[in-house]
Amino acid sequence: CVQGNCPSGSDDDVALLQRAKQAGSVTKERTEEKQQDAQEAQEKQENAQEAQGLPWGPTGPVKASTVCLWNQGAYALEYKIRDAQTSWVVAQVSQYPNPQTRCTALGQQAGVDDGEEFSIWATAVAGKTVTTDRGVEYSQSAPVVTFKCTGSTTLIQCNYLPWGSVGGAQASPLEAAAAAAPVELPPLAEASPMEAAAAAPLVAAPLAGYPQWGQPVSASRVCVWNKGGYALNYQVKSGWKVLAQTSNYPNPQTRCTNLRTTSGVYTGQELAIWVTAVAGKTVTTNPGVTFHPLASTVTFKCVGSTMTIQCNFDSVSGR
Repeated sequence: CVQGNCPSGSDDDVALLQRAKQAGSVTKERTEEKQQDAQEAQEKQENAQEAQGLPWGPTGPVKASTVCLWNQGAYALEYKIRDAQTSWVVAQVSQYPNPQTRCTALGQQAGVDDGEEFSIWATAVAGKTVTTDRGVEYSQSAPVVTFKCTGSTTLIQCNYLPWGSVGGAQASPLEAAAAAAPVELPPLAEASPMEAAAAAPLVAAPLAGYPQWGQPVSASRVCVWNKGGYALNYQVKSGWKVLAQTSNYPNPQTRCTNLRTTSGVYTGQELAIWVTAVAGKTVTTNPGVTFHPLASTVTFKCVGSTMTIQCNFDSVSGR
């Protein structure tokens, strides 16, 4: 309109424009109200979870006697176990690399009682901290519970694995508990004259170091790490006699045999580890081992394909 002179229909146009603006304003207000309601609902849910001390959400805690975290991520890992109600740290583990596993026996921590609930806070060193997707409830009679941590420093996630899964290897509750507990030498069984002669006197084990190629290395426990393009199994033999054997397991899992508790093994005995690539060749590790109850764990690493498998000495670790 110019000086009160408006073209025909302009009043209607102005009225329509005003109504459209009012409708838009109402729609915007309703949208903002819905967003605010959704935000308030989310905050209430988060506050309720925080008040309950349940950072793992609606799935609830899983019963456990021992907690293990298996590092399968692109980082060094450390973790803390906190009381779910008070956030008090009852145990913590310093950083360790992929593919190692660390375990904490809850019953050995001060002030831990049956039925208490805990959250596990895992930190990718130089990255993020997250909680495992399940918390745990301590029960003395419960099995070992393992969480597998994957991803990168900024995308770390730690998820519950089926019970008995330690370091990627399926273990019985007895084996899993033994992996988390200090090793104690079993009582000596009644020995043959040859075994008694070999076992006495009991002196310190040879120093652990890189073995001379082809010469047996002293060991109380042997592990075979599958890094090849096959599933494998192995047998521990004395001559042609099989003293221990495993079932098939895939890359990148590891299986171990505790020679201290293997029937028919005596101090000073030389043993060969026969490794079979399923649907392929069988080879012996290089070198073999000599049993000594005070020696360390010896690990052999198997690489190659079904027809080019080879298993060589990799490392010596604690007893």
